[in-house]
Amino acid sequence: MLATPRRPGVELLIRATHNRRVLGPEGAAYLWDAANAAPVAGTIEVELKRTPKRQARTAKMEVRLCPELQILRPRHKQKNTAVEAVCVSVVLVRELGELPPEAERVEWLLVSTKPLANFAAALSAVEAYVARWKVERYHYTLKSGCQVEKLQLEHADRIERAVALYSIVAWRLLFITYLSRMSPDLPCTVALDQDEWKVLHRMAHPGKRLPSEPMNLRDAVRQIALLGGFLGRRSDGDPGVKVLWRGLRRLTDFVLAYRTLAIPEI
Repeated sequence: MLATPRRPGVELLIRATHNRRVLGPEGAAYLWDAANAAPVAGTIEVELKRTPKRQARTAKMEVRLCPELQILRPRHKQKNTAVEAVCVSVVLVRELGELPPEAERVEWLLVSTKPLANFAAALSAVEAYVARWKVERYHYTLKSGCQVEKLQLEHADRIERAVALYSIVAWRLLFITYLSRMSPDLPCTVALDQDEWKVLHRMAHPGKRLPSEPMNLRDAVRQIALLGGFLGRRSDGDPGVKVLWRGLRRLTDFVLAYRTLAIPEI
């Protein structure tokens, strides 16, 4: 994959799994050995998100940088099917200090086809890797929520226009999801228009008058999630993009009905 021709301006950033053979300053060795022998370029703090196997925490991590390393062709590849070696930059990120009980030390070995000459460049690669979960959520929303893969359009230009439109929908959904977690006390009007938050409040509190000020963003997001099937139990944590997608779609239908029927001020 590293040796496959790419379009100009396209680079790869990969988390290594296999301990590949490399040709470094010390001669032939292996990838992990070369990374561990590289000098520490600096330390950073990374906000680790909660996962089924890990509680959220702030991790202090050292960054080791090997700016130029030759990854050798695997032995089972014939010489006429792969280049002999590929030049890459390698960044080893390892958590420091004591860990919470039963926690596993975080360690990432990143391989980049883009030259990384210094700590600032290595840091940009680490930040790009940390953002991978949001990138995956974005594509998950496009495929599972918007279902762009099921579009049966006959022309490429129509597919491009549809994907462009759905990309805006996916971006808005992720924007609401993550902003409500980072800044829950913001007014919901940073993400919802006047009709949306008013209809949402009426659906959540039927028969009650509108408050003088809009609800905060966290409450609005949870109410949207409840429309999508979120149970809202104490142990459920923050709602995810799937229930928010379903809830936002229902809210959009109600807002459309409100505008179409020209219902008096609610």
